[in-house]
Amino acid sequence: IKLSMLTGLALAVLFYAVMLAGVAIMGRVIWWMARQYPQQPSLKRCMVFAGYVATPLFLSGIVALYPLVWLCALVGSIALF
Repeated sequence: IKLSMLTGLALAVLFYAVMLAGVAIMGRVIWWMARQYPQQPSLKRCMVFAGYVATPLFLSGIVALYPLVWLCALVGSIALF
């Protein structure tokens, strides 16, 4: 499927916003689950932790600018570890 530059840019911005929303949701889930433990971290600390965990996935998305399937698969699998 061919996309125009404007459509591709709009989809990239939307995808990035959805990824940030996913990190925020995951931070809230971590905070919700952490309430069961004696040391209860703040919501801010849980959000920072979720962002820290997702950082390799955000950085591996830079490789998608040069779309080679094998390169994207390699970097994506490395980012999961």
